[in-house]
Amino acid sequence: MSRISVLDRTTARRASLLGSFGESLAENVLCSAGFTNIQNLNRLKMNFPFGDVCAERNTEKFVISVKIRNRYEAHTGKLNARYNLGSKCYELAARAQTELSATPAFLAISLFSDLYSAYFAPLTVLARSRGIPMTAAWLSRYECLAKEAHHGVNTSHLKNTYSLRANLMNDA
Repeated sequence: MSRISVLDRTTARRASLLGSFGESLAENVLCSAGFTNIQNLNRLKMNFPFGDVCAERNTEKFVISVKIRNRYEAHTGKLNARYNLGSKCYELAARAQTELSATPAFLAISLFSDLYSAYFAPLTVLARSRGIPMTAAWLSRYECLAKEAHHGVNTSHLKNTYSLRANLMNDA
């Protein structure tokens, strides 16, 4: 008998809080990396297509999807090796690109206890994949904006915790 994680209101709330923390952290990370004119797009329009943040660096404008995840999976302790962008991420990115005249990009934030690392890249680096690979081989393709930096916030309530239930179907 295998066990599967139960997704419920508690896990949905935790994911929402984690996302909000990532978006607030993103603004500081981008500013420290030399981005300017940083705007939280969700303040302009809730659930803006694809992007959470719009920012400029040098002469280029970016619409950035922020993805923050716990570095390790719940229960297994294995690396959380892929951060999903969503099934329609490329269609939504194209809409955001047109609306804002900005290059679609992502900021992937890996959270571990009181530390985080943040990686930035244009969406094109993923070659149409709908997920951001977070293995060492892929991390070298991204620009590291923060490495094992302290965030100074108690994030214990944001850790992956799921109720488990037996999956009897896999045992047949």
